[in-house]
Amino acid sequence: MATFQGGWQWCSLCSGLVHDSRAGVCPVSTEHARVGAMQVAMSTSEADGVPGWSWCGRCSQMFWRAGEAASRCPGGGTHTSGESGPYALPRVTANRTPSGWYRCGRCQSLFSGYEGTGGSCFDGAAHNAADDVQYLPRQEILKLMILRGPKIKRV
Repeated sequence: MATFQGGWQWCSLCSGLVHDSRAGVCPVSTEHARVGAMQVAMSTSEADGVPGWSWCGRCSQMFWRAGEAASRCPGGGTHTSGESGPYALPRVTANRTPSGWYRCGRCQSLFSGYEGTGGSCFDGAAHNAADDVQYLPRQEILKLMILRGPKIKRV
C-alpha cells in the first residue's frame, strides 16, 4: 500500500513540479512561484509507475534520472540526484484522458504544458516534450511513486 509525501507544488513560472523542502532555482525568477499542494505516493512496487525519476537538490524540481548526465539545471550544471530516492511516475495509457505532464527533452524536468510545450527550460526557452509519453496526475493529487531510498529531507 502506498503512503503519500506532501510538499509538491506546480511552479506557475517554469511549469515544473517542485518540492518545498528548498527554495530551489527557477529559470524565470530567483524563486519558484508555487501553486497548489500536491502529494507524492511512495511505493516499493515498480508496477506502480515508470521508474527513473528523482528530485534535484539544486533546483528542487522532479527530473528524469536516467538522463541526468545530459540534463540541464537552472541552478547551473546538470541536475543532481544525490539527496533523492528514486521515484516512479504513472503514465497516461490509451484508456486515459491526456494529462498535460511531460518530460522535457532539453532539461529532463517534469513539466506541465499544452501539447508538449510550455513553461521555461533552464535557459528561459520553452520546455519541449522528449517524446509523446504523458505522465498521469490524478485530479489535484499528482501520484508519484518512490521505489526505495531516503525521503527528501527538509533543510
